[in-house]
Amino acid sequence: MNPTYPPLDTLKPVAENLWIGGVQHPDGQTLSDLRRSFAGPQLRAAVERMLAWQPERIIFAHGRWLERNGTAALRRAFRWVLGEGAAQRDAPVV
Repeated sequence: MNPTYPPLDTLKPVAENLWIGGVQHPDGQTLSDLRRSFAGPQLRAAVERMLAWQPERIIFAHGRWLERNGTAALRRAFRWVLGEGAAQRDAPVV
């Protein structure tokens, strides 16, 4: 056992909270309290600016490293900002 990591059974409550919060792969999203705190025209402008960069690779904080389709992944992750709703939820994650 690696002494730098806790036993897996102690991580179960953390995993359950991540699942309840809706922040886990494959459809990880921004926590609802952060959505309420940061939603607005400035955030939308920032998301649109990131999309304009058309990134191919992207690393989400506390998430996956995507080697391709970064723009699509950003659009999917920030669909709540862009008002793109459920249609993007079902978009494939690569």
